[in-house]
Amino acid sequence: MVGEYIGLTIPCVGYAIVFATSKQGALLVLILPGVLLVAYSVFIFGDPCGKSTSQRIIN
Repeated sequence: MVGEYIGLTIPCVGYAIVFATSKQGALLVLILPGVLLVAYSVFIFGDPCGKSTSQRIIN
């Protein structure tokens, strides 16, 4: 197989890859999305048996 250059370039991708390999980049790329997903799930499923659910059933 022989590769052929078709003229497509994506500027500054190398900088993002190098940043992702640093400690700050790992924090931003791996840990921060995980924390945001947990926070979102707590926000959505936070109080399944609390007042908000029972008020919806009564009204």
